[in-house]
Amino acid sequence: CTGLGSRLASNGGHAQANALGTGAQHCKIGSWGGSPDLFVNVLCFTRTGAPKDVKFNVFFATPNPNLAYAWANQPTTASYSPSTFYRSNPSGGAVTINRSGVGRYSVTWSGLSLLDGGDVQVTAYSGGNVVCKVEGWGPQTVGARCFNPGTNALVDSYFDIMYFS
Repeated sequence: CTGLGSRLASNGGHAQANALGTGAQHCKIGSWGGSPDLFVNVLCFTRTGAPKDVKFNVFFATPNPNLAYAWANQPTTASYSPSTFYRSNPSGGAVTINRSGVGRYSVTWSGLSLLDGGDVQVTAYSGGNVVCKVEGWGPQTVGARCFNPGTNALVDSYFDIMYFS
């Protein structure tokens, strides 16, 4: 996106990707960045992990009052607060990611009510045949799980997660 990379350089941002259509395929974010123009690298795979050309949608946003997000970039760490550049909490509260076991995470946006309507999305990030899904959410916390879609085995993974109202 022309010029959006300049805003990204000073404000951070968030990306999501999803495969379109039916079939056993999935897409994830490989990477994103750039200045002055934004690029988002989207990776798509079959269920067994072979690269596949598929139609997809991609969502990218910079911080705003209706968007809470985090980049979970420490997949084996028990509990941490993500980098301020890659997280946003419109309430001004803390953002914390907890790992309860292999491939199982919870993300908490302190002071933010997730029950006032809205939507939650999660996308696996970086290489490998991994899918991450929302398991549910409560007042301030979203549960996510990451797994290999060919075997359904839980795996630790980087991921992008967001809530928007």
